[in-house]
Amino acid sequence: MQTLRWYARRMRAMTPGEIAWRTRTALRDESEHLALAIGSSRPLRSHGGAGLLDGAPPFRLNRRDATGRDHGVTELRRRADALLEHRLRLHGTGECSLGETVDWNRDYEAQRRAPLAFAPKIDYRDYAAVGDPQLVWQLNRHQHLTVLAYAFHVTGQCEYAEGVARDLTSWLDQCPYRFGLNWRDPLEVAVRLINWVWTIDLVRDSGVLVPISGRLGEVIERHVAVIARNYARGSSGNNHRVGEAAGVFVACSYFPGLPKAMPRRAAARRVLLAEIERQVHPDGVSREQAFGYHLFVSELFEVAGIVARRAGDAFPPGARARVGAMHVFTRAARAGGGSLPRFGDDDDGHVLGDGLMACAPPPKAQPLASRAFTDSGHYLLQAGEGDDRVSVHFRCGAFGFGRLAAHAHADQLAFTLRVFGDDVLIDPGTYDYFRDPAWRRYFRSTAAHNTLTIDGADQAEMSGPFLWERHPEARVRAWEPAPSGGRVAGRHLGYTRLPQPVLHERSLTLDAQSSRLTIVDDLRGAGTHDVEFRLHVAEHCHVRKGADAWTFLIETRRATLLARLDGGLDVEVVRGRVAPIDGWVSRRYHEKVESDTLIGRIHTRGDATLRCTIEWNLRTVDKEPL
Repeated sequence: MQTLRWYARRMRAMTPGEIAWRTRTALRDESEHLALAIGSSRPLRSHGGAGLLDGAPPFRLNRRDATGRDHGVTELRRRADALLEHRLRLHGTGECSLGETVDWNRDYEAQRRAPLAFAPKIDYRDYAAVGDPQLVWQLNRHQHLTVLAYAFHVTGQCEYAEGVARDLTSWLDQCPYRFGLNWRDPLEVAVRLINWVWTIDLVRDSGVLVPISGRLGEVIERHVAVIARNYARGSSGNNHRVGEAAGVFVACSYFPGLPKAMPRRAAARRVLLAEIERQVHPDGVSREQAFGYHLFVSELFEVAGIVARRAGDAFPPGARARVGAMHVFTRAARAGGGSLPRFGDDDDGHVLGDGLMACAPPPKAQPLASRAFTDSGHYLLQAGEGDDRVSVHFRCGAFGFGRLAAHAHADQLAFTLRVFGDDVLIDPGTYDYFRDPAWRRYFRSTAAHNTLTIDGADQAEMSGPFLWERHPEARVRAWEPAPSGGRVAGRHLGYTRLPQPVLHERSLTLDAQSSRLTIVDDLRGAGTHDVEFRLHVAEHCHVRKGADAWTFLIETRRATLLARLDGGLDVEVVRGRVAPIDGWVSRRYHEKVESDTLIGRIHTRGDATLRCTIEWNLRTVDKEPL
């Protein structure tokens, strides 16, 4: 249950129009709850929705586009066989067995069942009552059904299609309309609906859905209706609005016999075309400033685009170009090797079954060059090719999307470093949303990023698990790309809100020819301050002390790096600390491992400058480490 203070701050993030809309929605929900309780809700069509699955669809989804890479049949069978036995990989649990019949309302990690209450009344943030809703919602997106359906399509083996029918039947039995966590969030309803459309298209010729076609048609109708009247808007109109519109667009395109299908489809199309402009910078980066949601939104637009093309109603060139720009940024961010960067929130969300979309194929190997995404504030200093690749990713620009900036992290002027294709300095990730507030606070905080904290404060004011206030304004002051990398410099105003204001300026200079990265931090302001400089090291690296208290060796699988921190810093290496939290990395939701973090502390008075360098070489048998 949220505090009154949180509600007050949340209300401040809304316009009067949004408050009025939310009030009307709450009153409508109360009315529907009463109608369902007394059995007087609007009846479904007399044919019970069965006609939706009768006969041929208006088009068949292009399986080559929809499934992306050509999966090996052996690997596909292996995955599908595990899914038939309900062995799934869930957030934080690894592969686990869910039993003969899946409990669709259970958080299998916490072994806690969410209540089957009227959905709008469920407080999904109450971990004690419902568990982690992300874990329930992930399972109920039914992405595993698209894998089973694809296995049937490729192999022709009916047991895979029968597994689809079995799981759909048990879901219909356990999840009555508008009751339970699975009807709580229209986005989750929409993603499930998209997976149902893909699944139905792949197995409809098998005939396994005939016995449940009436029930399934009814629930598809309910899914569309719930989403269409509950589009996210105002301060919550972020990636949820895109997902909801994509769900309605896909379903109404594939099932034109749905009530109000054509006007709802047209409205969803308008929303999608508006949101690609509103939610994505011209340079192709999601305004949420969260790489996980950048990928999620690009996949949503890609799925909707496939359906639009198959329906003979392709999106206009401007929208297609903006989606293409999203893929350009994704490829650029991956070009240095290593893993994808973890800027901002990431709950491992995707749209269709894992691996069935190929929206962002790996980039072709080519020499790296520095490039800027100036609209969003992402700058890549990089050089080299093959084994000599070096890449620095610097954040300086827009903080997050809208008044909430819900999925942003306090990471202005932070950077990551990849050397010879390996992660070295990283963004530690997200880890958790609902289960543990302390971990949620840490992974969003400035301290969890490769930048400076001042007086123990975050750059922005954290007012709730998905609410930031006083967003830090940042801008780049210099961008000087060069064949060997170049220089970028920026500043942010987040700490000018302190009682004794401080302006933080940072410059990064990459000289790949000399194998050196130079980091210079300038603090401008009066008074005394406690400053902390952090470098979060990838978990596979080994850190050990060098010749003095400010020198550290970082060993990766293929390189040795020498980090020389400013001589005025008091430096310690922290690993896996829980009080206070420091020294962790999370590559997947609800998974974390220990990693080394270098923390340098200094007490400053007035203006101050910190200078650090990182050097490296490629380790070979005949070459000694630095």
